[in-house]
Amino acid sequence: MRLIAAMALVALVAGLPACTSTVRVHPVSAQSTYQWVQRALPASDEPSAGTLALLRLHGLADGWRDHPMAALRRVTTLPDQSASVRFAAVELSLLAARRSPAAHPSDRLDLYLAAAARAWDYLFDRRPGDPEPGFDQNYAAAVMIYAEAVARVTEVVASGTNPHPTGTTLAVAGPAGAFAVTMAAGDWQFGEFAELAAVDRLAFSGLPERFVRYGLGAPFAGLLARDSARPGAAFFPPKGLGVTVTAVLRFSEPAPGDDAARRADLELEDPRTRPRLAIAGEEIPIAADFTAPYAYLASRGEREIRALGNRGMFSPGTTGSFHRLVFMEPYDPRKTPLVLVHGLWSDPSTWLPLTNRIAGDARLRDAYQVWYFLYPSGEPFPWTAAMLRDALDAVRQELDPHGTSPAMRAMVLVGHSMGGLLVKSCVTDSGDALWRTVFTVPPADLRVAVAERAGLRHALVFTARPYVRDVIFLNTPQHGCRLARSLIGRLASALIALPQSFSASLRAIVRAQPEAATAPMRARLRHGGADAVEVLRPDNPVMQAFAALPIVPGVRFHTIFGDRGEDGGENASDGVVTYHSAHLAGAASETAVPCDHHDTGCPAAMDAIVSILRADLTARRE
Repeated sequence: MRLIAAMALVALVAGLPACTSTVRVHPVSAQSTYQWVQRALPASDEPSAGTLALLRLHGLADGWRDHPMAALRRVTTLPDQSASVRFAAVELSLLAARRSPAAHPSDRLDLYLAAAARAWDYLFDRRPGDPEPGFDQNYAAAVMIYAEAVARVTEVVASGTNPHPTGTTLAVAGPAGAFAVTMAAGDWQFGEFAELAAVDRLAFSGLPERFVRYGLGAPFAGLLARDSARPGAAFFPPKGLGVTVTAVLRFSEPAPGDDAARRADLELEDPRTRPRLAIAGEEIPIAADFTAPYAYLASRGEREIRALGNRGMFSPGTTGSFHRLVFMEPYDPRKTPLVLVHGLWSDPSTWLPLTNRIAGDARLRDAYQVWYFLYPSGEPFPWTAAMLRDALDAVRQELDPHGTSPAMRAMVLVGHSMGGLLVKSCVTDSGDALWRTVFTVPPADLRVAVAERAGLRHALVFTARPYVRDVIFLNTPQHGCRLARSLIGRLASALIALPQSFSASLRAIVRAQPEAATAPMRARLRHGGADAVEVLRPDNPVMQAFAALPIVPGVRFHTIFGDRGEDGGENASDGVVTYHSAHLAGAASETAVPCDHHDTGCPAAMDAIVSILRADLTARRE
């Protein structure tokens, strides 16, 4: 009997491990551990690990997916309302809004308002015993949940074809509660936008970086409609001006009583000018996506602007006089205009990567406002250079007629390729050097119509603009481009159709007054003048005379040239422009970058430009 009992005891002991769990520890990467700990809404469609543990603890692990509102009500009525329990309610609120079977987003408005309100309370109604925000892993998740909920609310009430005007109060009621949402006065006013898009629904391509600032609120990309009352509205892009917008919902304290509507103020803020918000006695960083407006604007109008650039190259006469400045942000008299001028067979969209880089740098973003110059690049550069000077004069006359803005008296111009020649015309005095290169008689003795004589004189006789302080030349053929003489250059030149009025005027001069044209230019004028490619030939007399013009004293200029690694140094070339053509004596800096001629978005070239701009800011402060 004892033997049988002993054998039974041994068997029982031997069988115990099979009836109990065995805990083992095995090595994993730290990354996988942090992914498990930090898994949270809204990046996932599952609650965080802490919330799932809480749901299991209270028997809700199997029902929350199908009935998130029921799970939410259960969690909010628990006796323990510690920070972890309140955060679980925040997550379940967003899940309830996401999973609602409502047919239209407006039908879920109360759910998203409730999610935003719970997140707001978790962030700003800190209670005794709560962890400090800096050591609370749920704090950042609550900020993200608040952003998503605010974005969905804003999409419904502040965008679309018929947004509610500022001051309107919207009553919202539903299963999640009652709210009174007021369209409050922020930096932006409701109804100012042609379009307003939540950036959490947008993915971008074509820009190498996406610059965001983490903080409170829901970032939007807005297209600011033209309004004649707004300074500089005449210079907005045709589709509207892309601006950075952040939506913020400020909630009042919950009113006593289950049926009382909770008040909320919806504001549209400008994070470029307002980096922080005052909330609950604290200065809270405001969220922003500085890349989104440029990407969104490009998605709406880049195809049209590229088509315009192509027509401006080969058929400048068919495009009309479309030379103009284009603002890339609202006009600010305190910020220095940074004017970017594209090159031959190009358009302003080539500058989007650099514009985005500047917007992503807080110092540069606060100091400079980016403007583009759009022009028909097929016309000879002395002609389009006059257009640039006219455009700069006109914008100063409109926005700063009395010259009271120091920033408007210290412009910085950046020119790529042939655009650099347009820029150079703004910082040099031609005297009569160009005129004498083309004509043997003074302007008054040229027998043409008064308007035509004035146009020719305007293109060939000019003075430096005193409001330009710095110039950056990027891959600029200061001494002409040998490629313009090649077969490719001749073919491109043959395809360019100059405006008939321009060519007819030059032919008329040679027919009526042949001795008025210099011998080297007579044949060119007889054929209607030189197009942009032909003028860029190193042996063109106008190119040679222009290259000899010095930059006026007091203007700092910088040269950036491409070196594709063929020889380097003085043998460098970007494939189109050689070092010897790009070189200008007296430059404040001269930088070689491993970039192709056409790549204005080359990281090394952008780094060089940004470095110059930062040094300019430091020098001005000193």
